[in-house]
Amino acid sequence: MFFALLFGITQVFAQKTGASYLPPETAETPDWFRIFYEPDFSARVNVIELDKSALAYRAAMKAILKREEGQDIQTGEEEEDIYSNFYKRWRRANDKYIQEDGSLHLETTILEGAPENTAAKPTSPTSEWNLLGPVETFWAASNNKAPWQTNIYAVGVAPSNTDVLYACPETGGIFKTTDKGLNWTCKTINYPINTSTAIQVHPTNPDVVYAGRDNQLITSTDGGSTWAIEGMPWGDVHTIRFKPSDP
Repeated sequence: MFFALLFGITQVFAQKTGASYLPPETAETPDWFRIFYEPDFSARVNVIELDKSALAYRAAMKAILKREEGQDIQTGEEEEDIYSNFYKRWRRANDKYIQEDGSLHLETTILEGAPENTAAKPTSPTSEWNLLGPVETFWAASNNKAPWQTNIYAVGVAPSNTDVLYACPETGGIFKTTDKGLNWTCKTINYPINTSTAIQVHPTNPDVVYAGRDNQLITSTDGGSTWAIEGMPWGDVHTIRFKPSDP
């Protein structure tokens, strides 16, 4: 009952528990969580002790995040931190491997005579993908970390300079990269721009970009440094295109 109350989660959280989804190890990483970065983690971990540490940290974080009565809170901002949420996903995914003494026994044995699963094999030896990020996500117009990852609703590549891309995440704002996606910067931190569903970059000028959401057209002519938000009396914006003969 203790584990069910503490670590039971809903299907809202995808079971993303591999090393690629670990929060970056920084000075802010709590001591109890650092064992996840150890190469012999599965051999060293004692889940019973880790549960106790996670519970204590969770209680401390809830006290820190508690707001004064009457203060306006953005929906979801009061949710748990990235470390607690990763641990809950990991705990759920590995529950069947936890022994009575708290040790972890991962199943690695393949049954003899089991048919080979050829359908799961990649069709091309070059079809490899690597996670570039973001591993951490933040609420729009704030430095508060969101307790989950986010979908990308629209991406615009500058045809005249493919190093430059703009992206519209589910949590709001418009992000820009100038190095093919290695680093991203939110360009709308001071603007009330929520989830955008379309974005397009000018064919010959990477500083000119149009985005849209609901009945709004959002425009920048200086690479995202400033934005103009124009309301429209009709429909929602789902696609933006430049006129080829006169962009």
